[in-house]
Amino acid sequence: MDYYAYYYAYPFFQQSWTLFTPPPDCNYRLFADFSLNGKAKQVEILSTLAHHHNNRLLGNEPVTLAIANSIHYFEKASPHQEKINGPANGDKNFKILEHSVRRYLQHEFSGSLTGLKLMLEVTPINGKPRRLYYN
Repeated sequence: MDYYAYYYAYPFFQQSWTLFTPPPDCNYRLFADFSLNGKAKQVEILSTLAHHHNNRLLGNEPVTLAIANSIHYFEKASPHQEKINGPANGDKNFKILEHSVRRYLQHEFSGSLTGLKLMLEVTPINGKPRRLYYN
């Protein structure tokens, strides 16, 4: 009986990425280079935030969402989108991204953070050239 129900129900109730959101078209990596209490540090932000179960337990879901949305709006609404490489100085969405990352790093490392430099690496899935943006 389960086989027949599956045969009729599956075409109408199939779930995929597009049920909730469009499929991703790029992979993102966000690097932060900064000084913490006078010592140089480098962190890849998105990989540290990608552990979904840890985020729920540690309360990092809002900051993960803020950073992901900032990247999305920068990438999709930016005049820089057609450039392959370049500084994102003066872009309001990149400034929001920078602010979100600064707050996250200050909370995560609990110290005096100075000289924050960000680099966003965008790798399109469709084979287009990789793009790099930085401040």
